[in-house]
Amino acid sequence: MEKNGQTGEVLDHETGQDTLMLVWNDTIVDASAPDIGVGKVPFDAQVALVLMNGRCVAQIHGDPGLDASGITVIPSSSARRIGLEPV
Repeated sequence: MEKNGQTGEVLDHETGQDTLMLVWNDTIVDASAPDIGVGKVPFDAQVALVLMNGRCVAQIHGDPGLDASGITVIPSSSARRIGLEPV
């Protein structure tokens, strides 16, 4: 969801109805799966921040209960194998 230093933004996410997927680059030598976390915005309980290795990669609106277990993380090699192309 991050491209050219900008974070992605999902405006209407609902756990159970929507799926969040992060694709990480596994083609780098010694690459390992990233640490995924969810932070909260103190001034807006409706916004969650998706963190990849501590860096914000997306803002998710409308799902205050979102946690890391609600995010699917796959390597880019697997994403290509199942037909997902980077944007």
